[in-house]
Amino acid sequence: MLNCLYKLFFSTFRGVKFGKRVKILFPCNLYNCTIDDDVLISRYVEVQNDCYIGKRTRISSHSFIAAHTSIGNDVFIAHGVQICNDKNPSVNNNDWACEPVTIQQDSFVGSGSVLNAGVIMYKGAKLGCGSVLTKNIPADETWFGNPAKKYGDSQLIGFQK
Repeated sequence: MLNCLYKLFFSTFRGVKFGKRVKILFPCNLYNCTIDDDVLISRYVEVQNDCYIGKRTRISSHSFIAAHTSIGNDVFIAHGVQICNDKNPSVNNNDWACEPVTIQQDSFVGSGSVLNAGVIMYKGAKLGCGSVLTKNIPADETWFGNPAKKYGDSQLIGFQK
């Protein structure tokens, strides 16, 4: 019966390790990843292989989480976020190397943002809507823009947990 529901809602779950009380809204695609306790993944999300999604994390609709991404506990990924893992994409690139993205605990990624390959958002980092992240964000800083640059400390500009 459950297999029929996946097909009905055009979702794919393959090799996923689910924690407790995980909520998945159909349709979405999850491949060979680990989803920890109390996570919510909304509609039209794709999480590729070897990703880790930490406890109590929320991933909003239309987001793409590239292979080997690590997302810590209590992270909020807003609508339409794209996480990339290749700085040099090419159809003929036989030397392709994955450069995973890391988002540490208590971080926030605003709607429509793009995180380029290899970046790290340290604990409590915030990325404003529509930003393109090309560098690491230190702990408890807020960045936004294209390319994203420091705006201030998260505690000073109204972000609260």
